[in-house]
Amino acid sequence: FRSGLERDVQVYTQLIRSLCRAGRVDDAWMMFQSMKEERVAVLKEDGQGGEGANDEIEEQQYDNVPMYIDVVAYTTMLQGLCNVGQVDRALELFDEMGKVEAQELSLSNIKKSGVQQSRPFIRDVKAYTVLLSCLVQQTHRFQEDDDGTNDSRRIVLKEQASQLSNDVD
Repeated sequence: FRSGLERDVQVYTQLIRSLCRAGRVDDAWMMFQSMKEERVAVLKEDGQGGEGANDEIEEQQYDNVPMYIDVVAYTTMLQGLCNVGQVDRALELFDEMGKVEAQELSLSNIKKSGVQQSRPFIRDVKAYTVLLSCLVQQTHRFQEDDDGTNDSRRIVLKEQASQLSNDVD
């Protein structure tokens, strides 16, 4: 970043939110995708040290690890996609969130970016609500344009909304 801001998930999320609000969802999507490639420097944990272990000041060493993308960043991008009617991309992102969730739930004592996450990655009520609202709005749009050409798409959207609603229960 040119402004000297530290690259972290909160800064990226705010930038994505701002781009979406400005109607630049494709730019926000590209930024979101670039987060997946972003690497951050974290202090290595070597297990050495302690009192009297070494009187000399050691140079701190860092590892470059993938940036941890939290549920807030995913939900922000999901909301932006839904706001402009990019339902298919929103559904793909929601599925990706499920894969991240499953991966984290299968691991114990996860450490991301050198910091123990206080809250595991779980699709929360907001993510479900955003997507369900998006599917319902799209279904209504197709009903308003009811010339018969969107019948199959409307049925698919209703099924997806119903399944999503059942997942919440």
